[in-house]
Amino acid sequence: MNQDKTLFRELTHGEKAEFKKSARCEYLSGDEVSDLWHPLYQRECHLINLENAEADMDYHAQKMRHFKAKWYGFQSILHEFEIKQRDLKRMGL
Repeated sequence: MNQDKTLFRELTHGEKAEFKKSARCEYLSGDEVSDLWHPLYQRECHLINLENAEADMDYHAQKMRHFKAKWYGFQSILHEFEIKQRDLKRMGL
């Protein structure tokens, strides 16, 4: 959003809604945001990128929690196995 706002006309309330809707329909998250676009359209595109980045972070955090739960479960089973193995050795089996 480096362009001077005076280069762009002021939008009506209805036009603002249309620009935002257009950005939501046309812009693909992660694509370049052009300085030639109206600042409101640019802002909406940046917002789309931010929302998707947050969603990606949430997804990866959820996957990490799932992995940790499995890992701790595995460690617990391994610990029980080691205890049983130790007990069997003590009993001479």
